[in-house]
Amino acid sequence: MLAIFRGLVAKRLGPSFASWGVLAILTAINNGLLPWLFWTRINQGRPSLQMFIFAAFDFYDGRYVKFLQVASIIACIGSIIWLCVGGFLIFYDMKLGEDDDVDTGCEVDSFEYEIGVRVFMVAFALFCGGFFIASVEKLITLNHVDLSEGEFLSSGQLIPFVVGVFTFVSTIWSVLMRYGD
Repeated sequence: MLAIFRGLVAKRLGPSFASWGVLAILTAINNGLLPWLFWTRINQGRPSLQMFIFAAFDFYDGRYVKFLQVASIIACIGSIIWLCVGGFLIFYDMKLGEDDDVDTGCEVDSFEYEIGVRVFMVAFALFCGGFFIASVEKLITLNHVDLSEGEFLSSGQLIPFVVGVFTFVSTIWSVLMRYGD
């Protein structure tokens, strides 16, 4: 697995080891805070909330809350592993930066390999994005959320619009700068 990451980093097909290390440390922090969330903040006095993960269910159901509490303890214990992995990857990237002539351990000179990795990453991102959008729409339907009366200039409507416009413009700009030559 490390050889694959080294190959991707060497060919600039993915983020550096330090980026993966920071992601692992942020995941560890998130997992470490889950018990606090699920043991003290789970019931904030909100009305019954319907959630959707392949089926509709009550978020405040006692069995589900117990499951989240147990899962949060397991995730908290797992955060120690994420901290170790993150620290190792950051240290490994610093060590890799000191050696200019590093043998990556695998051959990734193939153009087909680069295209395959990029196609997989794009397909996975599209699948995750589509699944996320469908899940949010299902949650809106289940909880009878109606935002049609909101004004366009209210923050609940304006912030997503502005973020969407800037994201769209930056994406088009990136594509033009990368493939415009």
